Amino acid sequence: VPSNLSLIPSREERGWVSRQQEWAVRGKDAAHFDKSIGNTRALMRRFSAGLVAALNQLGIAAAFQRKNDLEVDSQKIAGLGFYRDPSGGLLFHPSLIADLDIALMLKILKTPFEKISDKEIGTVASRITTVRTETGKQLSLDEVRWQIAEGYADVFDVALEQQDFSDEERVDIAQLKREKYCTHEWIFQT
Repeated sequence: VPSNLSLIPSREERGWVSRQQEWAVRGKDAAHFDKSIGNTRALMRRFSAGLVAALNQLGIAAAFQRKNDLEVDSQKIAGLGFYRDPSGGLLFHPSLIADLDIALMLKILKTPFEKISDKEIGTVASRITTVRTETGKQLSLDEVRWQIAEGYADVFDVALEQQDFSDEERVDIAQLKREKYCTHEWIFQT
């Protein structure tokens, strides 16, 4: 979802936790959320519904599979993850494969193969797919992001409003980038 969009409830202002749709939680409400939704698989299915809707709108027959994947005809198109911060906030993180150069990916990941063969590339390629492959189109990342935003808006019955980051958020972002994401330790972690 574009980083400068915020979810705005389309019905009366309900705060973080909707009585009818508990799709985001904070603090002490997290325990209730876990009990009311069930296990991790159920959470993954529920939170990935917006992404599935977006892919379906693009003509891609994606479905939630296994523990944390979206697949198209048994090929992975997205991986799904959760992070719960110490205050109890829950972050859902999907990784959608929009396009991919598999040979380059295997090289960057430092695969244990002495030399990456066509057969090895074919093995990986047979297990994954991309938005580009499935649609047969070179969609821009912005087009894909907007489709995802619309998918989540539809599934969670919310309106989206484009907003810019506040000055305070920009300062925090710059600090996090400088102190964490641009450090040698972060970039070259093993």
